[in-house]
Amino acid sequence: MKNKQYGISLVSLLVGLLISMLCLLALLAIFRTVVQTSVDSRKGSDRDTSIQNSLMGVQNMIQSAGFGLDSGTNIVVLKGASFTGDNLSGGNPIESGETVLWRYANNLNETSSVICQGIYYNNSNKQLILLKTDKNTDTAMDTCPETNSLNNSGVKWKKEAILADLSKTNINSIRFNLSTDITDKCSPYGFDSTKYPKLTITATYPLDPTPTNNSKEMTVNFPVCLTNPVNATSS
Repeated sequence: MKNKQYGISLVSLLVGLLISMLCLLALLAIFRTVVQTSVDSRKGSDRDTSIQNSLMGVQNMIQSAGFGLDSGTNIVVLKGASFTGDNLSGGNPIESGETVLWRYANNLNETSSVICQGIYYNNSNKQLILLKTDKNTDTAMDTCPETNSLNNSGVKWKKEAILADLSKTNINSIRFNLSTDITDKCSPYGFDSTKYPKLTITATYPLDPTPTNNSKEMTVNFPVCLTNPVNATSS
């Protein structure tokens, strides 16, 4: 009488292979999700760092508005300004816009040492552009004395440098909001009881670093307490 031999049948082997493949596919799916989450997290972190570093630099620059000056409107926000060649043109003074212009004294002992600067956000190429005033071609004098309005047609604004290129951050908009409402004024660090005008830099961008049409938006505000004489107005 022959002894029966027991082993793995072909069907059992195929079932085992199928189960192994399903487990492997599940592990690969989990691995892919973990890697994608890690990549998205890194992209989001890099984007947030890039935007915040750029706007903190702008925040520090605007803080000098009105320094060393006794009078005059030393900060203006414009809406609708654009470049014609290398020169900034147009734009209406308003409380919220894509351009901010300001001036300050570089030397307290010299009334002629007024420096005028500005920031223009180009929404088409997502760049923050540093502006400076140009010399008058006829007189070779600065077109931005303390007596001139910053948005006067005689003041010539030119590009000086690109402060930040945010084209890879998926940013939606950057706006400068100048508050003239006394109830919305600020006190630096909360120690000074005096209320000062406030300019807020607002950036809006998708919460998801790889946005879709239904992505939620995130808004970040960088307030600037204007403690120097700026005589901030919106018109």
